[in-house]
Amino acid sequence: MTMGLLGTGFPRKEGRGRVAKEYEIEIQEVLARVEKVEAESLGEAIDMVMALYYAQGIILDAEDMKGVDFTPIEQKEGMSR
Repeated sequence: MTMGLLGTGFPRKEGRGRVAKEYEIEIQEVLARVEKVEAESLGEAIDMVMALYYAQGIILDAEDMKGVDFTPIEQKEGMSR
């Protein structure tokens, strides 16, 4: 869905009645957490944490947010996505 002014979904007007262009902006959030585990080797520790993560024993949430990036998606002139 294309969002306009303040997320209304309606196209915004730019000066003198011109309709604004449509842009695609990618939003990417970065979540990170440090987990401590006891293991006989680094490889085993990584395997243990990966297993917990994929079994949903570790779930990252808003408290683990480290940042956010907004990246415009380039489009060729005259083409829409």
